[in-house]
This record gives sequence, structure tokens and C-alpha cells, in this order.
Amino acid sequence: MMNPDERTRPLVGSLFRAWQSQVLIAPVDRRKAAGSLCPVIVLLLIALAPIALAQASLHSRLAKGLNPEPLLDGDPYWRLAAREVSQDHIYLDKSEAAISKSDVLHHLLRHGNTARKQLALTFDDGPNPRYTPALLALLKSLNVKATFFLVGHMAEANPELVKQIATDGYEIGNHTFSHAKMTGLTYGQILTEYRSTNEVLERITGVEPKYCRPSGGDFDVRVLRGATAEGLTTVLWTDDPGDYSNAGANTVLHKELSRLSNGGIILLHDGAKNTMATLRELVARARAEGYSFVTLDQLRSH
Repeated sequence: MMNPDERTRPLVGSLFRAWQSQVLIAPVDRRKAAGSLCPVIVLLLIALAPIALAQASLHSRLAKGLNPEPLLDGDPYWRLAAREVSQDHIYLDKSEAAISKSDVLHHLLRHGNTARKQLALTFDDGPNPRYTPALLALLKSLNVKATFFLVGHMAEANPELVKQIATDGYEIGNHTFSHAKMTGLTYGQILTEYRSTNEVLERITGVEPKYCRPSGGDFDVRVLRGATAEGLTTVLWTDDPGDYSNAGANTVLHKELSRLSNGGIILLHDGAKNTMATLRELVARARAEGYSFVTLDQLRSH
């Protein structure tokens, strides 16, 4: 018997392509497209319903507990970035419309080359003085490369940890400033969340981030356009084992290993006890299967 995913995949694929061709158009064309878009949305929702019910993302469910955090709009870095964005009226008013569909897709990384046995480890929600040093020590002992998506206000409060991550040779990405629900923000606030974090990280490390991940994995087209406007590539994932859950280390490890794939991006969290409990075994088993661990830059370049 076919599962809901198998039954609806052909229809979903064609409907998604129709949706994508409409939803990623410039905002100035949206009224014109609205009439043709509505039936597509209805059909897409009907087709996706069985999958959504049967295979709801664990990360999305967990994100309800992690998000939303309050917008830290009183922080000096946030206020400075907000002033920069608001004062540049032409940029604020036109940047969204000026970013084309191809620009957005070019700045979206979902996986690497599926012909290569490479994996990228990514860690969200740091830096945290209680957890990050132990994670760095473990990664160093395993001799694996990784990318840390750092929260702006936490980086501001822990600059020495940020420097250590960079000095140890790990890639640093932007995980927004406040860890707020990005789809609930205005376009100007989205720009500010990313820009303020970029400025914090660049001031500490001397390097402006190339990559970002919206907090909780919560995004829409506006969030993608905002990241692109700030020169960032949005990074998603292929493997989300739910390391923040209470499922236990063995369950998380099973999910990690069962979802390994060529060019895969593994979503983990700095501070999750299941990550610390399973990381050594995950790396050993993946290497035994012929995988190598690379940075996002390396994953993208092949």
C-alpha cells in the first residue's frame, strides 16, 4: 500500500512548481498573479494535507517551544542596524521588489552535491558558555569540520567564545539577532535581525558571515528575500533528528543515521544533551559508511 507521500508526490511536484513560479515573483506583480494563484494554493493544500498530518516536521513542533523569543529592539546593535535600514529608504522600499526569483534560489542551500559522500554538521543557538566549550572540545577530538549558526545577542554577550569558534577553524553563520519568529516581522525588521547579527559577528571575528538560518527554521519568501538582500545564503537541512526532544539518545542516533545522504546537511543544536551523547557515534558510523565532514563552503563548491 502506498503511503500518502508516494500517492501525492507527482501532483505535489507539479503544483509546487506552479506555486513557486507565482510566489517568488516580485511584489509589484503579486496583484496581477493573485487570481491565478488562489486555485493553485487550494489544490496544493488539499494535496499536502495527508503528508502534513502523517509526517509533520519534528523541528517545526519543537520550534513552538523555542519560538518566538522577544524582539530585542532595545539592544545597541539592533537599534543601529534599524536606523541604517530605515534611513536608506530607497533600499528598504525597493530591495524586496528588486530581488528576483533566481536571486532567491541562488541564495538558498538545501543540500550539497548528491553524487559526493559529504556531510555538513551545523549547530544552532550558540554561543553558550555552559555548553559551547564542551562541544568545541568534542569536535576537536573528533577532527571534524562544522558550522555554527550563532544568535546575535548571545554572540554579543560572549565574544571570546565566538573568537574561539573562529580560531578553531569552524565556519560561523547568522542565526538572527533575537531568535524571534521571522515570519511575524516586518520586512524592515527581518533586514535588521540579519544585519545587526552580521555586524556583531564581523566586529568580533573580522569576517562577515555568508550563511544564515532563520530561527526555528521558520521562513517564507519575505524572509528569504531579506536574507538575500543582506548578502546571506539561507541554509536549510536534510537531516533533523530532533536532538532537542526528550526521545532519548538512542532514538536520536537512529534518526541521525537513518537520514544520512550524499551532500547532506545535519541540523543539531549547541546545548542539546542528545547531541553531546550521540555525536561521537554519529561521526564514527558516518565515516565507516564512507562519508567525510566538510564546511558549507566546501559542500557548495563541489
